Parts: sequence; structure tokens; C-alpha cells
Amino acid sequence: SVIAVTTPASFIASLLPGALLELGNEPDNTTAGHVFWQNQDYDTFAHFIKVSQDFLYQKDPHYQPIIGALVDVNNTGKLLTALVTAGVNIGHLQYAVHAYQSIDDLPNRLWRMNQFFKQFKISPRIHCTELGAQYPYLGKGVLLKMVQRAYQTNVESIVIHELFDYFGFGTVSTDWTTAYPVFMQINALVRQLQQGILPPVYEPPASPTKTPPPTPKPTKIPPPLINNGID
Repeated sequence: SVIAVTTPASFIASLLPGALLELGNEPDNTTAGHVFWQNQDYDTFAHFIKVSQDFLYQKDPHYQPIIGALVDVNNTGKLLTALVTAGVNIGHLQYAVHAYQSIDDLPNRLWRMNQFFKQFKISPRIHCTELGAQYPYLGKGVLLKMVQRAYQTNVESIVIHELFDYFGFGTVSTDWTTAYPVFMQINALVRQLQQGILPPVYEPPASPTKTPPPTPKPTKIPPPLINNGID
């Protein structure tokens, strides 16, 4: 399982050797109240990754690092460049991605990230550490479809954001008394997967066929009048 904690990492490393630890979260986030890294500076963030890795490897040589997801995956190249400059072995890292609000958001993000990974000649494992849909903007059933779609991608794991419905993303009421239907649907999907029953393959909707405009009919030009000398 993926662990995202504020507990000292050395404690986690000693408690769960070989654990997957996600380092950082959305260092490029500029939303007020959600700025997780000062000035969104990739160089200092990469230095944090380097120092954290060196420390954790001393505690647990088998620990597996996951780099926290970016808000904008188009910044992946900047992040990888900063990590290389800081002396981080980017080929050993695993990476996180966040996807929201759309069945196709995750595969679209994965496609873009992989374009950058190819440029840096790496093929890392990727974990979807936040997958969610906020209500009432979307019907709750879309989250099940998002999970089914995520299963068909190459992600190693999926973490649904979130369990309790504090901000409109949850699958269980905040007082713990009500499990929403989508919660039961996702549990049913998990049981099916455990039994080897795969979810239906999601087929993206076909692009609408554009009807070509009708070819304009040629305008017939009447023959010129012949002056036969009759007035």
C-alpha cells in the first residue's frame, strides 16, 4: 500500500520496511490555501527529495520512493530536470499522479507524463494517489466509472480521494452513518477483481462524423444573345 504521512519518515521506515513512501505533494500548486511548496521552486524541492532519499535509504535500503504528484503534468519536464541536477537517480523513483472530475483525466495525464519520461529515457511505475469526483457538480456514479477506467491503465495503485465527505468528494457521510451507493459499488468492483472478474472495457466515445458541406452546384451561364439585326 502507499503511505502518505506527516509522521517522521524514519519511524515509518522502521515500522514497515520496504514501504512505498510518497514524498511531497503538488509542489507546483498555486491555489490559495493549497500551496505546499514555497514559490513552487523545483530546485529546492528536488534537493528535498535527494536529502530524504539518502536519509531513508540508510534506515531501510528497500524503501520505495514515490514523488508527489504535480497539479499540471506539463511541468513534469521541469521537475525531472531539477531532480537530475540535484543528483537524484530518477530511474529508481516511482511517480504519483492525481486525477479528478473526468473518466478520461487519468489516461490523458498518463499519456502526457509518459512523453516526458521517454525524453529522459525512463519507464517508471506510476501510482494514482488521488482519484476523485466532487459533488454535486457530478453525479456520484461517475467515480465508479473513473475507477474502472483507471484499472485499465498502467497505474500500480489507486487511492480514492476521499473516504469521508468533508469537501464533496467523499463516499461516506461525515458522521460515519451512511455509505453512499458509490461506496458499495466500488466495494463490489473490488470483490469482482478479487474473483478474477474484470470490469467492462471502457470505450471512448467516437468522434462525431462531420458531414462534408454540400458541393455547390455550378451556376449555369445563359448563352449570349445574338444580334440578328431585328429591332
